Amino acid sequence: MSRHARHPLRDLCEASAVRGLMGAFRLLPYGASLAAGRALGRTIGLLDRRHTALARAQLTEAFGAGSPESTLAGEVYAHVGMCLAEMARVEERALRGKIGDWVRIEGMEHVQAALAKGKGLAIVSGHLGNWELGAVAMAAAGIPLSIVARPLDNPRLDEILVRIRRAGGSEVIGKRNALRATREILARGRGMAILIDQDAREHGVFVPFFGKEASTIPSIAAIALRAEAPLVVTAMRRSADHLTHTLTFEPVEPPPPSGERTEDVRRLTALLTAKLEARIRRAPAQWLWMHRRWKTRPR
Repeated sequence: MSRHARHPLRDLCEASAVRGLMGAFRLLPYGASLAAGRALGRTIGLLDRRHTALARAQLTEAFGAGSPESTLAGEVYAHVGMCLAEMARVEERALRGKIGDWVRIEGMEHVQAALAKGKGLAIVSGHLGNWELGAVAMAAAGIPLSIVARPLDNPRLDEILVRIRRAGGSEVIGKRNALRATREILARGRGMAILIDQDAREHGVFVPFFGKEASTIPSIAAIALRAEAPLVVTAMRRSADHLTHTLTFEPVEPPPPSGERTEDVRRLTALLTAKLEARIRRAPAQWLWMHRRWKTRPR
């Protein structure tokens, strides 16, 4: 359903339910709230049979029938539930300067070296681990961050999410305004973060993802090449005990120029996608498999 077709009462009810749920999570000790989040996620997975079936099908397509990974759909929902439980506390912890207690950062020297060049920084990530917590952790660690994201269909829920994102010090830019704002973001020496691992429909370029062509957002590659801005790939990964996270940064050098800008953008997009895929393979239960990643097919 589009934003224009939504009913205000539905938006209000959804936002009220989310606020109530977040309040309930905050009443529990942290470990207990994660356990409750896992249980909630698994329950939603049992009820949401359509998306659970989609997650199973895509895990099977990515890793093969009979693989251990193909059975992880329930764990995917459990992980999403833990992320929801954490988001209830992110704003408060960010304002108290406590995000670092949750998130260990590796590769910060690559970010600092890139920002020192004065051309800004293109930060590429995906829906892996608790990606929203990762963005707050980046800003809380001192990275001047601009998050490029599509607003949620429910504007009341979007207000909640934007407030959480800004708690660490990030600025949030809607995708509709991103192209106009890009030059200013990089000219100010800021990091520009965008997620590229969802189906881009007819606006994308087709690059391999788990061995199958997937429509992928090319804008960050095009922007970085045009501005000659440094690139890093970053991803979150939850620890085995579920309580903490590791946020990693890896610098990326674009492939040698081909002489054709469209091909250069496609090749760089493929490289960025391959690096995200490698991280998903290390923690497959922490990626959003209920999204139809291969929905758009090449003609």
